[in-house]
Amino acid sequence: MIDKRFGKKVNEKRKSLNLKTDELAVKCGIEPGYMRQILAGQVPSGQVIIKLCEVLSLSPNYLFDFVEEGEDKEILQALNQLSTKEKQVVLHLLHS
Repeated sequence: MIDKRFGKKVNEKRKSLNLKTDELAVKCGIEPGYMRQILAGQVPSGQVIIKLCEVLSLSPNYLFDFVEEGEDKEILQALNQLSTKEKQVVLHLLHS
């Protein structure tokens, strides 16, 4: 699947972290040529997406534009900054 926005977002974050394409590929455990395909818009496997999110400190929601603007975006950004225990507390509150 090709999604130019996906590649653009990965590339923007890579540049903001001063990572070269080859460096990002190594950190993600993939070949530099494959990383260049991703930066061009090739959506990788779920495993590579997870690794990209870890290395770049991004959420899959951000990469796929699942975040709405306004309050939803602000809430998701705040949730992403919580620790695992804090997220469990929030989930408990939401379910009660």
